[in-house]
Amino acid sequence: MDAKTLSDLLSEDVVKVKEERLCSLWAGYGSIVALKLTYRQSTRSPQSIILKKISPPRDSGEAHERKIKSYIVESSFYKYFCCKFSEQGIAVPHTFEAVDDPSGNSSLLLSDLRIDYPINGNGMLDWNKTFAAVDWLARFHAFHWGLPERPSAS
Repeated sequence: MDAKTLSDLLSEDVVKVKEERLCSLWAGYGSIVALKLTYRQSTRSPQSIILKKISPPRDSGEAHERKIKSYIVESSFYKYFCCKFSEQGIAVPHTFEAVDDPSGNSSLLLSDLRIDYPINGNGMLDWNKTFAAVDWLARFHAFHWGLPERPSAS
């Protein structure tokens, strides 16, 4: 994503974008990159945001359709629901943009949670980090308690 597009989306004057590939999505369906932004104003610190680019291979079959549906559901979550979690103090990325097209290509531009929730070390969680992860999962799922059930889409 270029500096002009990001400047328009973020309402900030972005002059430089440095991409760092974080990982590929499963089965070659895209990638996740961190974008380090530099702004024209020298008082503004560089900011990192996450770009998830979903570009499914031309494929067919039940597994492919399941993956496409999963990415559509994820995109809908970031478009319509994640702000409700943030309002309740449940950490989820802020959505700057979520774009889908009928072919299954989509992109999610999200805040980088690594800034507020860094995990250092060898990828192993100590007791405090494990408790924090379980606590987050419990609050995330408890958010739905008491909400009306929605009909199944099957």
